Amino acid sequence: MKSKQVHAFSDDALGCLDAVGVASAIRSGEITAAETVEAAIRRVEQVNPALNAVELRTYDHARNQSSCLLPNRPFAGVPSFIKDNTDVMGLVTRNGSAAYTSPQPAKKHTPNAAHFLDQGYVLLGKSTTPEYGFLPSTEALPWRPATCNPWNTSRTAGGSSSGSAALVASGAVPRLRSPQPSLFMK
Repeated sequence: MKSKQVHAFSDDALGCLDAVGVASAIRSGEITAAETVEAAIRRVEQVNPALNAVELRTYDHARNQSSCLLPNRPFAGVPSFIKDNTDVMGLVTRNGSAAYTSPQPAKKHTPNAAHFLDQGYVLLGKSTTPEYGFLPSTEALPWRPATCNPWNTSRTAGGSSSGSAALVASGAVPRLRSPQPSLFMK
């Protein structure tokens, strides 16, 4: 397999902003949450054929959510993914395993998912993860190929957050940096 680099950085609503910058730009009215969601969807769809980092898409829900944000959330309107070993109410969880042949939608959020979503993130879907988050790379499964590293697509992405990491490293969704304390005091 010939290696190549894949990225989605462009001059759109997300630009080169991190999650704190996107949230700040939304709060100031410089951009809208709907614009960030559409930009992220375009970026994800641009890089995912090479990365195979998306397990489940929830784009329509994200579009609806971006039009009715909860006020005073530090990351209100910032598009993101949650890895597929985390239950989100109404979505299936496969835990990166072929053992889940007919997964049922989760009846409630895990505490981690509830906390993440309560920060105001707009969920674009679920990202790939190795089987039960145990393996050092996210290999091929019957329903999807291996998740690739955006810096060298001849290599797999590693760790339990491989799909999320590939999406962030490729610029499909904003990375998180250490927030400034003033962000949470407004």
